[in-house]
Amino acid sequence: MIIDKDNGKKLTIDSFNEFGYTLGFNDDKNFDSIIDQSPTAIIVATAPKGEVVYINDAVWDFRGETDAKLTGITIEEYVGSWKEFYPDGRQYTSEEMPLARSLMTGEVVYGEEIIVELDDGTRKWAIAYSSPIHKDDEIVAAIVIFSDITEIIQQKTKLQELNDLKNRLFKLLAHDLRSPYNAIIGFSELLLSSVEKGDLESVKRYALIIKESAQKAFLTTNNLLEWVLANSDAITPKFVKNNIPLFVSEIVEEIRLFSNKKDITIVSKTLVDIDIVFDKDMIGSVVRNMLNNAVKFSNKHTEVVIKAEQIEDNIVFSIIDKGVGIAEEKLSTLFTSEKVPSQRGTDGEKGSGLGLSICTELINKHNGDIWAESAIDKGSMFCFTLPMTLEAQLEE
Repeated sequence: MIIDKDNGKKLTIDSFNEFGYTLGFNDDKNFDSIIDQSPTAIIVATAPKGEVVYINDAVWDFRGETDAKLTGITIEEYVGSWKEFYPDGRQYTSEEMPLARSLMTGEVVYGEEIIVELDDGTRKWAIAYSSPIHKDDEIVAAIVIFSDITEIIQQKTKLQELNDLKNRLFKLLAHDLRSPYNAIIGFSELLLSSVEKGDLESVKRYALIIKESAQKAFLTTNNLLEWVLANSDAITPKFVKNNIPLFVSEIVEEIRLFSNKKDITIVSKTLVDIDIVFDKDMIGSVVRNMLNNAVKFSNKHTEVVIKAEQIEDNIVFSIIDKGVGIAEEKLSTLFTSEKVPSQRGTDGEKGSGLGLSICTELINKHNGDIWAESAIDKGSMFCFTLPMTLEAQLEE
């Protein structure tokens, strides 16, 4: 029983006794038993020393295995037995804990969120309520109850991330798709006019612009669809055996038109000739995206290299270019969904900025790793791994 926030009733020793009698438990042991079985964690400390005199089983369930003594110690010692933080990351002192504030100042705490670091280093979220216990208008003890809200916070965080990504996608749809479609419509009208006039030079120029605009619209739309694929928990990889050299050659052929335009050669080196299990569409999207980026940020008349090597129980794919490179401070954000680090290529090419975020999600679905190494004006190397143990998930 916590103080009623609206009418200000105090929690007293008599309140506990009255509550127990109401339930038919006038025996202290029976009353303790029902409190012990509460799924909500309960801690009671007495004044004036702040000695922790009672915790129920739910406290142990929340804390997990610990060698710490939890009763018969002061609040300061109890707080020192684990680390507790505000949501902003600042660590609680013993005086700032809800239980201590209720005991020392009479404050009633409603729904304070706390991050708790357990003995094994894992962190949980809790929501705490605390109240002083009065006798003859004096604070004789304080009680805090708290519940584990870790799963709720994780779901809330995931929903916020998805909402942020959704908002970014709407912005991309509004900007990156409107622009090429406006170009297609506008230059189509000019194209028709030039056909009527017999101006073949203008026809050729406008047709090229329409083609490039359509390609950009297709790339953006394709990235959006791949993002949906990568972020849908309902969609699982279709694991089948694929021959690595054959798989790579098919992707390289798809990129050839783009690379030829800049006179960039895509070279396959050290491709291990084995069959391994992965989702061809998903990993194809990853390789295609990395090759496109390598060509996009490479100078004309250079070379892009793709490798696939077996290192222990993994196949490591590497795409290496000698392009403009990436600043060190940007490398850590490339594969996250926090930002959309999109920039023009060496020929003015645009991108949606979704590509590497999508790649990360797709590689995660294969239990692999993804990373990049780069230096300004020296080029970049993008890598990802596919565990050979995926064979165990081969569809029957």
